[in-house]
Amino acid sequence: MSDGAELHTVWDVVGAVRVRGRVNDRALASEHGPHAVFVHGLGMATNYLEPTMCALGNEIAVSALDLPGFGGSRPVNGHLSLAALADALVEWIRVRGIVSPIVVGQSHGCQVVVEAVMRAPDVASAIVLNAPTMLAGYRTIGAQLWRVARDSVREPLAIVPHVVRDYVRAGPVRILATLNDALRDRIEDKLPQLRVPVTIVNGARDSVSPPAWGEQLARLARSRGGAEARYVVVPGAAHAVPFSHPQALAAEIVAMARGVHAEEP
Repeated sequence: MSDGAELHTVWDVVGAVRVRGRVNDRALASEHGPHAVFVHGLGMATNYLEPTMCALGNEIAVSALDLPGFGGSRPVNGHLSLAALADALVEWIRVRGIVSPIVVGQSHGCQVVVEAVMRAPDVASAIVLNAPTMLAGYRTIGAQLWRVARDSVREPLAIVPHVVRDYVRAGPVRILATLNDALRDRIEDKLPQLRVPVTIVNGARDSVSPPAWGEQLARLARSRGGAEARYVVVPGAAHAVPFSHPQALAAEIVAMARGVHAEEP
């Protein structure tokens, strides 16, 4: 893996929204082989995921999008429900011509990814979920804000400009409406129904999505005849693993890619 890969901005129309994407050279070349698609967390844009995207070098094709209403993918009237965000992700993957990628979700992006695979099972060959939300038993705005506040002091200061810029662009109304949708979602009920390999990655110091929650979700994903599920803890990391510990997350994506492609005829 390398941290020297160049990323390029691409634009596509999904529904009525002009969607901003970020891709590496291999994705632009439409080469066969593993492809990782990244989905950002609530209120954010793709930029904070780029350390991990770059850490993958050009070993794997890499693509990411700003979900409609966030980052550069605007404007959108009102906010999009979780289901609508999932549909937009599926449509974007198909518009880009990406076939059976490994889809990587971060935070609320994990909920979008799982919903997308529920709605379109063929859209992903595998999924990697970093810091899946929302923690059962704490599904209120107050509880989430408290956990985010605790986590914020454990993150690198360099992530602050990303958070401030992206939250200002999305606006409080859109963020709160999206958060309310996320709080109603029960990812733990969906994971056992998936039939694609799953890797769940948690930071050891994450207060928003603690390691015990990630371990519980991995156990549920294996239950009821569900898919293969692997669980990984990143020492020293908090919630934003793609930004703070890119090499660790990139290694898990490469391992998943090798496993998926080893099974292909």
